Amino acid sequence: GGVPGWLVNQRARARTDDPDYLKAADEWLSHINAIIARHQINADSKREHGVILHQIENELALTTPAQRRYMDHLYAKARADGITVPIFHNDQGRNGYWTPESSSVDKIVTGPNDMYAFDGYPGGTCTVEGEPTRGSAAPDWGYYGPGGAKGGASASPDTPGFLAEFGGGWFDYWGSNGGYDCNAIQRGKRFQRVFYGTNLANGIGIQSFYMTYGGTSWGWLPAPVVFTSYDYGAAISEPRALRDKAQEMKQLGGLIASVPDLAGMVPADAVRISDPDIQIYHNKSPETDARFLMVTHKPSNGQTRDSFSFTADLPDGRYTVPMQLNGFDAKWLIAGTNLGGQRLVYSTSELQSAQTGQRRPQNHLCPSGPRRAADRGWRPAAAHPHPRRRSRRRAILAPRRAAGARPGHAARRDDPRRHARPHGRHRAGQPARNLGALRSARRHMEWRPGRDRSHAGRQRRRHAPARRSRRHCPARAHRLAHGQGLARSRSRL
Repeated sequence: GGVPGWLVNQRARARTDDPDYLKAADEWLSHINAIIARHQINADSKREHGVILHQIENELALTTPAQRRYMDHLYAKARADGITVPIFHNDQGRNGYWTPESSSVDKIVTGPNDMYAFDGYPGGTCTVEGEPTRGSAAPDWGYYGPGGAKGGASASPDTPGFLAEFGGGWFDYWGSNGGYDCNAIQRGKRFQRVFYGTNLANGIGIQSFYMTYGGTSWGWLPAPVVFTSYDYGAAISEPRALRDKAQEMKQLGGLIASVPDLAGMVPADAVRISDPDIQIYHNKSPETDARFLMVTHKPSNGQTRDSFSFTADLPDGRYTVPMQLNGFDAKWLIAGTNLGGQRLVYSTSELQSAQTGQRRPQNHLCPSGPRRAADRGWRPAAAHPHPRRRSRRRAILAPRRAAGARPGHAARRDDPRRHARPHGRHRAGQPARNLGALRSARRHMEWRPGRDRSHAGRQRRRHAPARRSRRHCPARAHRLAHGQGLARSRSRL
């Protein structure tokens, strides 16, 4: 947090209980707290969005009695101004400072907060030449960490794990070689999967990425070490363009939103792994027994390509699952949960989203690892007489594909059916001369006896919901060769 420029002309000691400083702070807080209070999520029972938490201070490293009285004043001021959501402070670097009074951990400093939050910026930085580095491994700041006052979330075990700032980039300094583009790679796509996933596995239920959008600093706002641009290598760049890492963040966010069972998970039994260079965090929901498995290298900044298998005792049985990690990466896997009326026993594909359509539930998956039918692990939600028997997911064909083509694939270039003679447009065995002729050829090839070829029949087919192929990932959508536009992959169960 910053301070206003006029503060340098005040005699009062900032961030203490000095009356002159508190008077100036209260003048500003009276205006801003009134705005915040109106937008709290609990201000209206019909409201679905709004302010959920309120921060009264940031990285206050001094813990003398003067700072405690100052913190007490800020808390009381917020409550008096109508702030009713939980109040917190962000502890710089996991010192155990300003935890709630309810925490009984040794060597902490308590304060008037409802929740304990902390920050951290692991992962390394770019070189002065603007080149990415390997960086450090993802730290364990929760369940799997060292514990105690300086262990992160362990400083307040009775409140949710809360990372108020987690490095989603890094600042650029005066006279640098333009580090923001490099920072976007250093803390980019695979960094997010490894580090954000490790936080989730460690019980960090609230993560705030600093920055998701940094923008521009004006006037007195920048710190002396930072120039006007505060792009930060964030998911959204300073001119408001989406970087590649934003797409991956959306996929990971979709997974979390689609599986409410991820909230409140605790460590489960250890998983047996065939490769000592691989580690798997295995968590479960105390209420539903749903599972979350976070697969990464050991250490997590490993760069190798590894094929391995793991054996886990899951809610529906014991399974041995083949996997593969390609370089610096991680897999977020879900098992033993109900999604859209279906039972997900386990999957080597990462979930994109789970939606309930008008006709049947739909689950969107991103392919990863081996794709054998026995590895997919889907079966109906009802009790199955053979819990260890995995059934195949039904293959959904791409729309308007050539007869006999594989699901999700148009006819190959060397497929003679692609060059079948369509209404005399061109000779058999010769490529289509234009896109219209090729489309006509496909329409001709797709004809089969009994198909309604009337105008009304064509209209029904044209406006019917398109069936998608499960072989394409939403995060890597492809334009199919049949010219029907962008195909979003979808697995209908």
